[in-house]
Amino acid sequence: MKKFNRLGAIILLSLFPIFSFAQQNVRGVVLDSSTQQPLVGATVLMLAGEGLLDITDAQGEFTISGVPSGRRDVIVTMRGFRAHVGSVFVYSEEEVVLTVCLEENPPIFSELISFEIEFATTDEIEFHL
Repeated sequence: MKKFNRLGAIILLSLFPIFSFAQQNVRGVVLDSSTQQPLVGATVLMLAGEGLLDITDAQGEFTISGVPSGRRDVIVTMRGFRAHVGSVFVYSEEEVVLTVCLEENPPIFSELISFEIEFATTDEIEFHL
């Protein structure tokens, strides 16, 4: 019985590297490209199998923990600004630090237009502006 426990422990320990993988932090700051001021409330999404995200704080800073090693896509959005889409390489031995500058996206319409959607029983959709 004692021999079986040792063998089981050796097998479990030898499989441990298969189940563990390197993860790292990705941190940085999001700035307005024209003023170089931090953007508060920008959404930073890291696509790493599942989406990992953070919202920038009062200094425009964010930190995303537990990002697996490898090439990762990053999407940064903020209302009133053009979205930033890019890629970063996350290595197991170093933290990734990003500076993302977003450009203002002028509104197409000077006023907000609202609309209603009515669902008809005939599977037709009517739009009322």
